[in-house]
Amino acid sequence: MDLDACRVLKFAAPEEDRYLEHHVIQSILVDDNDFCQMKCYVEPTCLSYNLGTMASVDKFVCELSDSDHNEHPENLVFKKGFSYHPTVVSMPLKY
Repeated sequence: MDLDACRVLKFAAPEEDRYLEHHVIQSILVDDNDFCQMKCYVEPTCLSYNLGTMASVDKFVCELSDSDHNEHPENLVFKKGFSYHPTVVSMPLKY
């Protein structure tokens, strides 16, 4: 990655009870959506993420994906308790 470039991401509105399967590159526990979104931002290959609640702890499952529903619409499925968060812009800015 070019050190003089800055990644720009915008996130579309989340889709409730939706889940992008088969493209998870990292799965972590987080306290909230903002932290998951930040993890996606700093991971150069992240194009979307799934966020789900866990019944046993007061954390969320954050799953970063290297694809999105535009590239793989067949992989966007119903999954209760999860939300799907796609990006709408992904480009480096040069300074």
